[in-house]
Amino acid sequence: MQTKVRFFIDKIERSFYNVIKANVHSVGGDFMTLKLIWDKYYIAIIFVVASVLMGLTLLFYTSATNENKYSKIDVNSGDSLWVLADEHAAKANMDKATFIKWVEKENHINDGALKAGDEIVIPVKKNQINQDSSIQLANE
Repeated sequence: MQTKVRFFIDKIERSFYNVIKANVHSVGGDFMTLKLIWDKYYIAIIFVVASVLMGLTLLFYTSATNENKYSKIDVNSGDSLWVLADEHAAKANMDKATFIKWVEKENHINDGALKAGDEIVIPVKKNQINQDSSIQLANE
């Protein structure tokens, strides 16, 4: 009885092996080509994939931190990009035209018009915006 079962199992295994072998060859050797490439260059492939993943992680991390390091200001009535450039361009180490282009780009301002009450991001670090030496607090 066991020999008949064993014979049947061997026959199934051989059939399964032949099916797999036929499928690998019917693909035109693509599977074997990929396996040969992996066997030869697996270290380089892993290195490239790891480098891309680390680069993307670094990119997302730095873009997230840039949003938090610049100042947000509220636009008052009568403010324009040129008025804001007069007040803040020197703190950003930019000329006025570059400051205005940066503000327009980062805040998606197409026509250059600002509305009172809008909050915009300016290229001045948060810790620099409140360091105006001409302001004196009441307790000083």
